[in-house]
Amino acid sequence: MTTPILARTELPLGEIAVRGPFELSAATRFLAGFGPAGRPDAASERGVLRLAFPSDGDWRHVGVTIRQRPPGEPGADLFTTGSPASPASSGRSRVVSSAPSGVSGAGLSHASGPTCTVSPLLSLPSANRGAHSSAPPATTSSAGGPADPVRPGRIRSAARSSAAGAFGTVEVELSAPVESAGRVLAQVSRILSLDVDGSRYTGLGFRDPVIAGLQSRRAGLRPVLFSSPYEAGCWAVLAQGMRFSQAMRFRRRLAERYGKVVDVGGYRVLSFPTPGVMADLPFGPGLADFRTARLRAVAKAAAQGYLDPAELRSLPISEALERLREIPGIGQFSAEQILARGAGHPDLFPRADLRLHEAIREEYGLLDSVGAADLELLAEAWRPYRSWASLLLRVDRDAVPIMEEVMAA
Repeated sequence: MTTPILARTELPLGEIAVRGPFELSAATRFLAGFGPAGRPDAASERGVLRLAFPSDGDWRHVGVTIRQRPPGEPGADLFTTGSPASPASSGRSRVVSSAPSGVSGAGLSHASGPTCTVSPLLSLPSANRGAHSSAPPATTSSAGGPADPVRPGRIRSAARSSAAGAFGTVEVELSAPVESAGRVLAQVSRILSLDVDGSRYTGLGFRDPVIAGLQSRRAGLRPVLFSSPYEAGCWAVLAQGMRFSQAMRFRRRLAERYGKVVDVGGYRVLSFPTPGVMADLPFGPGLADFRTARLRAVAKAAAQGYLDPAELRSLPISEALERLREIPGIGQFSAEQILARGAGHPDLFPRADLRLHEAIREEYGLLDSVGAADLELLAEAWRPYRSWASLLLRVDRDAVPIMEEVMAA
């Protein structure tokens, strides 16, 4: 839930270029109906999405305020991240990103907000990612970028180029330490599936009329992920053999007791517990001991770097799933969900997702006897966005009509 609090001062601001169809309003509506997110209020502020989560790697609690700008709308003078600032920045505060290569058009600048003050950033280069396959992503060199003819000596942001801005941009105000800003911006890009080039996504509808209908009904929707594979793994453990509404209540209680409330642009937003805290989750009444042990195992795997999203996505799918199944309590279904909805692999067909298989048979008018192998063959037409198409087929089944009951409990 979000609650307004203090007035804002000044915060770092980032920008993500959108490649392919995307509507922030579709993402907020999805979150509002997606039970595991615990955010029935996500769509309450028109044109704004506020999130709080533990940041990748250092696991600090951070917050972001997200807005979308259409193509051609002027914004802040933003520069991409990826290498140290040039000597010309002497005497200025700098944000030096350690964001993973392959994030499309990530950039940083400064704007008003609540926790820190930064100076304007010098230009820093970026890398690009196409639609992902199971092979390691190709990246561009971080040595430089196109020269800016208007401001000699500076590198033009990829986020400001015509190709990157063809579908608009997403602006991210970061309630985070300056030194973490680049990494957090990259994480937001992954959470909203903006780190994947979606320019060919509409083409799925030309090949498959069922997908075309779903794309029309859910225009601009991309997968909205858990903040990390770690959080996705914790949800997988909570949901195992438990009613959906009950799992959501346990998730909310864990966040309230062991997480942290973050000031996000003047609002209070609850962040999920960090791996360090969850690894020491006490045994006791409420959660069964076996479930507590599994949550601790997921948290320890994350703390040890075993759930790094970029590494999981770089592996062949079979190897990534095998690695995830080595974590106590994580089976095939949970591993697929962590890879697709935690790490953000865009081209995974979930062979163990029976609810998805039921949805496919219903939408395509297939017999109940059609099994996973045949459904996977049908899904070949969805490449390289099989995870995205799977979301479209499941989104109505993931919507939870009892959220008011859950949040009131």
